[in-house]
Formats: sequence, C-alpha cells, structure tokens
Amino acid sequence: LRQHATDTATPFTGLNAALLHDGVFLHVAAGVTVTTPVHVIHVATAASAGVTIAPRTLAVIEANATATLIESFVALDGASTYFTNAVAELVLGDNARLEHIRVQREGADAQHIGFTQVSQQRDSHYRSFVLHLGAKMARHNLHAALDGSNIETLLYGLYLPSGTQAVDNHTAIFHNEPHCNSWEVYKGVLADSARAVFNGKVFVQPIAQKTDAKQTNRNLLLSDTAKVDTKPQLEIFADDVKCTHGATVGKLNELQRYYLQTRGIAGQTAQALLIWAFVAEVMLEITLEPVRVALETTVRERLDRMIA
Repeated sequence: LRQHATDTATPFTGLNAALLHDGVFLHVAAGVTVTTPVHVIHVATAASAGVTIAPRTLAVIEANATATLIESFVALDGASTYFTNAVAELVLGDNARLEHIRVQREGADAQHIGFTQVSQQRDSHYRSFVLHLGAKMARHNLHAALDGSNIETLLYGLYLPSGTQAVDNHTAIFHNEPHCNSWEVYKGVLADSARAVFNGKVFVQPIAQKTDAKQTNRNLLLSDTAKVDTKPQLEIFADDVKCTHGATVGKLNELQRYYLQTRGIAGQTAQALLIWAFVAEVMLEITLEPVRVALETTVRERLDRMIA
C-alpha cells in the first residue's frame, strides 16, 4: 500500500493518502485462478453532499495467478454535489493475469478524479477497460510500469459525455524492460457542448529493445459545439522498436450514411448504427460476456439519448 501509487505521484494521490482510513484489498495467492469476478462498488448517497470521498483499492496478484476486478463508481438518487478522489494500486507478479474494468457513473453534479497505478513483472498480462458516463467533470490517470520482459499491456477506453460534461483521460505506459508489447485504443463520442481531453504517453527506455507499442485515439463529434483536445505522445530512447500512434477527431461519414439510406436505413436508425459500429471496437474487448452484455445495454441507452 502506497508503494506504487505514491503520496507524491500527484497532489490528488497525496490527498487520498491523507484521508485514507480503510479500503479494498484483493490478494490472489500464487498459482490461484479466481474464476468469479470481484466487483467493488463505490456508492455515493444523499449523505455525500458537499463531501470528499477517497476510496482506495489495492490488488496484489501473485505469480501465475489470474483474476478479474471490476470497479464501479455510482450514485443513488439524492446524491448531489460531491467529490470522489479514487486511487487504485494493481500489482502483478511473474506470469500473473488481471482484467480490470472501471465504470464511472457518478452523479450529474459530481466531480471525479481517479488515479490507477499498475506495476507488472515479467510475463504478466494486464487488460484494462475504462468507461466514462457520469460526473460533471471527470479525470482518470492510468499509469502502467512494465518492469520485466515479455509483458503485455492492453488499454481500452470509451467516454460518452453530453451536455456540458468534461472528461479527461491521461495514460502513461512505461516500457522499462525489453521484449514487451502494449496496445491502447481510446474512443469518444461527444454531444452538445461536451468537452474531452486525451493525453496518452508511451515511454521507451534505452534498455527496452524489441518494444512493440501501438496507441490510438479516435473521437466522434455529434454537434458543432463539442470539442476534443487529443495528444498521443511517444518518447523513444531505444532504436530497435516498433511504435506507432495516431488520433482522429471528426463527424459521421456522410458517404456511409448515404450508403445505408440507399438500402432503406435512414434517420436516427442509420446514425445509431454507424455510432455503434464506431464504439463496438472497444466494447468487444471486454472478455466477460455477462459484463459486456450489461455494459452494451447501458451504452446503447446512453447513445440513444445523445442522438434523440
């Protein structure tokens, strides 16, 4: 605890540590496979008005162990203005595997800041899916340190702000050893006067030869007043690597819309079909079918409201 997401990592991790008095600890012993996902639900109620909430999660997945961790941030009816400052430390031993699903569905007037620090040892596999739906302002920092060889890190994200919501995603992948792979795809659909920021960084140290890193951010704007600031970033200090990055911001392809119209699919139906095709790339990366089906229903309902 506090050894990976240190008190000085950001001002908000320091604030979380100052308020820390309990939290969630997930420990999976070496060689154990946990077949049932562990679901941690952080709930804000009416009593949270004007309060700072500081949840802390520590997961230690020892060597050759496997687990799935789901974190949900939700608000019950009556929850109003409050501030969630969440920190998670995820530690993977040699050849450990962890799928981590993080769903942010805070109240409409809430502020949410989250910091997730992942520390991986050799041959480990980390798969992340981040979904942003709620909060007036939300920011999530996801840092992954690849501290052994033959590590795989997969980061997927989806954000769907509308109204005047603002969503920031800041990721950083630190390739500190050779022969590691990272793959990152974040997508956003924005309506009304929503704002989003994506800042993805990949650091490749001189020792990290044979690194294979890919980073993509794609954004779909449903209105003329929505705005995205995106900055994919590579810092490479090794010479035998394969690293790519890219970002796009735009509207629906009118040729695709016309194609559907010529086949009898028009209006909101065509729009919904094209938008779903856009977000499906990341939604399909959720390997647990019950979770994927439940979140697909939630995402479809949100998209229907955004294009209504």
